Amino acid sequence: MAIIHRNPPIYLFETTGIYPIKEMITVVEKLHGLSNYLKGNSFPIIDSTVAFDSLYSEFFDIASKELGPLELESDNIRICWGYVTNKNFYKGGIHHHKRTSTINAVYYLAVPSTDTEMEGSISFYNDLRKEIYNIKPKPGDLVMFPNYLLHQPHQSFTDDYRISVNMEIICKDVWERKEVT
Repeated sequence: MAIIHRNPPIYLFETTGIYPIKEMITVVEKLHGLSNYLKGNSFPIIDSTVAFDSLYSEFFDIASKELGPLELESDNIRICWGYVTNKNFYKGGIHHHKRTSTINAVYYLAVPSTDTEMEGSISFYNDLRKEIYNIKPKPGDLVMFPNYLLHQPHQSFTDDYRISVNMEIICKDVWERKEVT
């Protein structure tokens, strides 16, 4: 684990789970092709395998370890969301998750090689929408951050997909009681 930004806190983890990455990518690509994107930039990952549930469990365990015991709200849902982009398909923009979560995470299944560090990366912003940090993830990275943090995935201008799995936890506010040292 590495905290890579202190205020607001942004964490970067290499996951410990052994995940069937190729199979997970196939599932997400198929759902991406079926999605109509009328309600946003991502789509729910409905899959009968245990891979995505195991990934969510690891995210939950990491959040619990780093932020203390989590008191889940009754509307917390264990679900993963797919996000896919390449040079031909991009739905992005600076946003936060204040209405849908307390803790957010993004797990990277595929990140194409690109000409610049910005392509395929994720940027974080202050309230004035000034970039405060940028991460060029690699497959297997898990980035965790607070719901209020403005962020944006950047398009990659390749034919290859940048594929991420987004996850959320709804719990009593942990950011007020967690001082990052």
